[in-house]
Amino acid sequence: MADCAGVQELEVEGGRPFKLSGEFYAEQLQNAAMEMQIVFLDENNQNIFEDKVSQDQPTAGFIPLEKVGIIPAEAIKARVFIWLLTRADNGGGAFYADNIHFTYSN
Repeated sequence: MADCAGVQELEVEGGRPFKLSGEFYAEQLQNAAMEMQIVFLDENNQNIFEDKVSQDQPTAGFIPLEKVGIIPAEAIKARVFIWLLTRADNGGGAFYADNIHFTYSN
């Protein structure tokens, strides 16, 4: 089960390399993880590829998380989700996200 802490949709150029990054502080996590996910969509709004990076242990402060890859050629937009993902009954936690960036890389 997941609760969305935030979502952003953006236009993308298929075939280009990308980097999705941010700073995360997992203050408390119990049977849960914080997750940054990117979902690429085609012109019919169909999910064609998704990728994610997660942290399932509390951190002492903000840590960097990033995901790099190639945007699928047929993608025209992406949705970036910041989730608190529970992994068992009574799972939960508190985390903070800052400086979330999507960039094209070389």
